[in-house]
Amino acid sequence: MALKPQDVYVVLKLIAAGSRRVPYSELALELAMSPSEVHLR
Repeated sequence: MALKPQDVYVVLKLIAAGSRRVPYSELALELAMSPSEVHLR
């Protein structure tokens, strides 16, 4: 399985959130991705 650029964005966003649990919908909005695409990462 190869990493895609979107994978890196999601991981960086999760690291930046720290211990706060971020919903997929919020990540999707902030990353201009669909919630299902964020969930795949």
